[in-house]
Amino acid sequence: MAVLLPLATATCGAESGQSDTDAPEVPSLRVLYLNFGGVVLSRAETDDATTNLTEVDALVGTHPAHAGPFGCEAVGSVVAGHFAPFELEIACERPAAGPYTMVIVSSSAALPDGHDLRWTAPSPDCGNTNESNVGLVEVAPAASLDAQAVAVAVSHVAGITYGLDEGHHFPLDLASFDASPDATWFDMCFPIFDDVSCPEQNLANCGVEDSQNSYVELAAVLGERGRDG
Repeated sequence: MAVLLPLATATCGAESGQSDTDAPEVPSLRVLYLNFGGVVLSRAETDDATTNLTEVDALVGTHPAHAGPFGCEAVGSVVAGHFAPFELEIACERPAAGPYTMVIVSSSAALPDGHDLRWTAPSPDCGNTNESNVGLVEVAPAASLDAQAVAVAVSHVAGITYGLDEGHHFPLDLASFDASPDATWFDMCFPIFDDVSCPEQNLANCGVEDSQNSYVELAAVLGERGRDG
């Protein structure tokens, strides 16, 4: 099931290059690492969270640490609730070894006027073929968002890295960030109104290429709680 791993003291400086060899070991399940401490991302052909590499040009560069009134533990506990049906662990420390997905939560003064939050992710990774994808959630320094609202964006980005189309259906209002801590993913097919990125898995699960069952797709790549696979 989704579990929030124990926390250690957060680092203050931005990370760059290889991961910290002194980081704690984690179980050999799929891990979603929430990076609140800042990081420098370099450009590569393929994402690699373990070495801070991104395939998205817009993500290249320095992402400062999150400086809001709440930290990884508060956001991570809500994200863990979102993914509770699945065998996913939420980590607030960088794991000692990969693969793991990394979603960066960063304070950014570069957001357009009137915007409290912005998210960026790679193209949907159909079938989660790369288990070391990287995504970003930027929060305006003066934003009045709470941890639940930021967690909605984190779960949205994580879902894309696990292969959900950007138009995936999550039972939250992503526009207003009306976040429920016990929300999860719908186990039913919904039409995709944006571009379809993963038609084959949609066809297998829903019988048509332009509809998606988010729950079934996440269960296929993460495994369901209490089940093998």
